[in-house]
Amino acid sequence: MKRKHEIRTDPDGLVTVVGGKLTTSRHMAEQTIDAAQSVLGKRRRCTTKNAYLLGSAGYDPEAVTASGGLASHLGERYGNEARFVTEILGADPSLGKPIVTGLPYLEAEVVYSARHEMARSVDDVLSRRTRARLMARDASAAAAPRVGQLLQAELGLSDAVVTAQVAAYQTATAHERAILMGENE
Repeated sequence: MKRKHEIRTDPDGLVTVVGGKLTTSRHMAEQTIDAAQSVLGKRRRCTTKNAYLLGSAGYDPEAVTASGGLASHLGERYGNEARFVTEILGADPSLGKPIVTGLPYLEAEVVYSARHEMARSVDDVLSRRTRARLMARDASAAAAPRVGQLLQAELGLSDAVVTAQVAAYQTATAHERAILMGENE
């Protein structure tokens, strides 16, 4: 699927990025910086090629993929940062269960996302940190209460907050399903 991006500069100088996809984000960043510098009347080289993503310095994708299993799953998702998820698993092996039926994401990854990625809600974990909502919407809705429990334990959320987050997530996924299936709500 092609998802071309476009960078627009309004007459007032507002630079907007429209479209695109994550695999071209570095390229889009370079073009966006170029557009912003044009608005500012400056011209410097974009330095994103020298900015490593977290977990990528010294990362060997071939070795990680060849290892297979859990090490491969965690390595492909977190690079060199996978060791933090492994440490969470070492401290509490019960977190080694999948969080969403049919997907490889573990309960330990929910804890990791709260500790290291600033995840603060059920929706954030299931929609963005794991992409479970995109890959298995209905199964992710079933997992929402457990994600809420894990976040509550990690972040000290109140019962009311967790209940509200779970309900909001399940309502949103039910609404999506209804729209996609042409059902009346």
